Amino acid sequence: MKGKIIKMTQELSSKIAAGEVVERPASIIKELLENSIDAGATEIEVDLEEGGNRSIQIRDNGHGIDAQDVALAFERHATSKISSFEDLYHIESLGFRGEALNSVAAVCRVELTTRTKEAIAGTKVIIEGGKIKEHTDAGCPEGTAVKVSDIFFNTPVRKKFMKKEKTEHARCLEIILRLALAVPNIRFRISSNGKTILNIQKTDTVEEKIALVLGGDFRNQSLPLTVKKEDMRLHGLIGRPTFTRANGTSIITYINNRFVRDGLINQAVMAAYRPVIESGRYPVAVIFIDLPPEQVDVNVHPAKREVRFRDARTVFGFVTSGIAGCLADSVPGHPGIYKETQARTSDFDYRSSIKRPLAKYTISSDTKRIFEPRETAASVHRVSDNSVYEVPDAFRTQISFSEIVFLGQIAGTYLVFSAGDRMILIDQHAAHERIVFEKLKSKISNVQYQRLLLPEIADLSPSEYLLFIQYRELFNAAGFENEIAGHNAVSITAVPSILSGVQVIPLVHDIIEEIDNVGKNLSLETIKDKVFAFIACRSAVKAHQILGEEEVAFLCKDLDSIPNNATCPHGRPTYIVIEKQELERMFKRR
Repeated sequence: MKGKIIKMTQELSSKIAAGEVVERPASIIKELLENSIDAGATEIEVDLEEGGNRSIQIRDNGHGIDAQDVALAFERHATSKISSFEDLYHIESLGFRGEALNSVAAVCRVELTTRTKEAIAGTKVIIEGGKIKEHTDAGCPEGTAVKVSDIFFNTPVRKKFMKKEKTEHARCLEIILRLALAVPNIRFRISSNGKTILNIQKTDTVEEKIALVLGGDFRNQSLPLTVKKEDMRLHGLIGRPTFTRANGTSIITYINNRFVRDGLINQAVMAAYRPVIESGRYPVAVIFIDLPPEQVDVNVHPAKREVRFRDARTVFGFVTSGIAGCLADSVPGHPGIYKETQARTSDFDYRSSIKRPLAKYTISSDTKRIFEPRETAASVHRVSDNSVYEVPDAFRTQISFSEIVFLGQIAGTYLVFSAGDRMILIDQHAAHERIVFEKLKSKISNVQYQRLLLPEIADLSPSEYLLFIQYRELFNAAGFENEIAGHNAVSITAVPSILSGVQVIPLVHDIIEEIDNVGKNLSLETIKDKVFAFIACRSAVKAHQILGEEEVAFLCKDLDSIPNNATCPHGRPTYIVIEKQELERMFKRR
């Protein structure tokens, strides 16, 4: 065994370290853009060749690097962001580990030119495989330009893992847009193979930048989110429950303006949305969580993609309750409707702040040219000013279901209403499902319980009885007062009055079966929501059931009194709104 342990060469250790930071062209872009942002840049240009596979060039107008520090910047663990161990718990910059430039230079050819504001001349350095090949003075504007080429030239095995141009190009753009969303005061111009493909202008707030970058569909289907609690702040834009995706990649989260993929935050977002969206669907949300730097550890991953919270439970609850409250306070119906609440719109006027920056841009029909300024996009098809998103006057007040005019019922299922220039259709089963669900959930609801004249005895199988005992409190929470009535038997003594007319014993068996089906590994709160949704579905008014005007009036009154009334507990819409313009198009009047 003698002589088996050796010390790795610096070249080998640098390549291994680089593999943790540089995975593909998008990784390089992330590290270099974070440096540009930390340098105080207000203008950043990104040039890609062959999707970044061939070369990447990034130019900024930041404060640059002093001539004597240029070579040192490429040394491993060289940084200007921290100087002591305690600094790790007060990180406010995006880059701080001192590995980015060293890792990129270890596996690529890097050419950097930079000049500070005070310097007469700039500095140029060329590095290949971690070794300086050229270090000279150079004429250049203030800021820094970095060109990375011959990616993985000295690690051919890693080069084989790079994907085709389109794939790498898409990942590069994803990284750029994720970073651009968090820095409204920076203009980004992105070119691919010599052609400008994105020109993202500065905005005043991140909410404006989100609306600009993510486009009209999200803009028209989003809600402003601003919640504060002690030293934490949650803000951004979140999609309405009816605006969902097939996977969770559209949940975009930032911690202190740092883009992260955090499982805890994703779970918190889903916990808020799950009662109001369809199973298997995911919301679209861009959220920013601001908290003291010492409350979060950003030094748990070489690429800084993950974080660790000092008090994860508090953060989870803050995010869940904040989003759930925003969804509950929102006014459903027309996608442009919003509701001002003193707690959530103290520093953000959604209508004016979204309209103002968007008035400067038009969306080109040529997908290669997007977000061009009006004054410079002479050849781009222009969208008229009245197409800029703004809440129509007719939709600036909440829909009051008690005040709209009932016209009739279609197929014994859909209730038809007139509301000025709009026609509203309500799915009576879905609407009543949501009403029953919210009344079951609410701890302060006016749900009345009906005591049974004679207790109903449920004889359960041994496995059913065990589940009942395990989740007995859930039955009590749902209004099923009960007593143990002997061996594997339960006596139901009272039920919620909203379940009047439902056969009690079959429903108890069905609830136990539903608990077994949804999975016993879920949290009690999630199981409770699923069981309440099941009870609501079983007890709600059915389709093809004729309702009288008085019953419709009660239904509308209840809809006005509950939150989340745009969808049923399973995520299906409770009603739809057909605008006058849509009717005119149907009848060829437009």
